[in-house]
Amino acid sequence: MTKYIKILDVEAINLSRINSPLDYNRVIKEGGAAEGVRGILAYYLTIFTMVEKFGSEVLSSLVIDTPNQQEQSHQNYEKIVNLILNEFSDDTQVIMSAMENEHLKLFF
Repeated sequence: MTKYIKILDVEAINLSRINSPLDYNRVIKEGGAAEGVRGILAYYLTIFTMVEKFGSEVLSSLVIDTPNQQEQSHQNYEKIVNLILNEFSDDTQVIMSAMENEHLKLFF
């Protein structure tokens, strides 16, 4: 999770209080609205990555609904999109629902 927190530039989340996947409420309550969205995205991507790397079950698609929640700044939205594009194996299917945005051109 630390890796994704750094990539997404989420400074307000106190990772010392996150000790288990069940601590998601602590992630949600930290930081402002936009930063909280990036924090919970980091949390979900961490869980997904752990299942992808260590799980023995069939990996489901990664579904992301509107990565621009809480009107992310252009820099932060670009970080989100780049993370989604570059951090997962070619075998990972990503399904994303998003409004038209210049940062999404890389998906087409």
